[in-house]
Amino acid sequence: MRLLDAFVELREAEYGEEHPLTANALRELGMSLSKLERFITRRRAIAALYDARFAGLAPTVRRAARTAGVEPAWHLYVLLIDFTALGTTRDAVFARLAHDDVGAQVHYMPVHLQPYYRQRAPDLDLPGAQAYYEAALSLPIHPSMSDADVETVASAVLELLDAKR
Repeated sequence: MRLLDAFVELREAEYGEEHPLTANALRELGMSLSKLERFITRRRAIAALYDARFAGLAPTVRRAARTAGVEPAWHLYVLLIDFTALGTTRDAVFARLAHDDVGAQVHYMPVHLQPYYRQRAPDLDLPGAQAYYEAALSLPIHPSMSDADVETVASAVLELLDAKR
């Protein structure tokens, strides 16, 4: 079953015909969503290329944990890096990757550090979320990336890590 058809079926089962996003409206949206399966397939291929290039770097560099039996859509590709062990900082890594035209990011600031929660629960400490945030580095993973683009990103990251090891 196509992803869009499954979504339409789920929405109808959950909300019935009274829901503003009826089957017809969802099918109209399908003009955009029809690309989703192709995008997910490409992102999975990119993730596999990254996995191959970053294999064997643990424990200093690990990919983010995955759940057994779940095949992610790869909205993000996250490396978890022990910047301290490498004698550097995430900011320094960002700067170097930006110099090499690689747009790395961090997704996302933990909820307890967001201003809304800081005001309401200033003493809240979530060490697991904090540790993840401090180690996370998101690499570009977009369906329009070519294999050569992926290799450019991976090579820039590996070159930087090799220089720090």
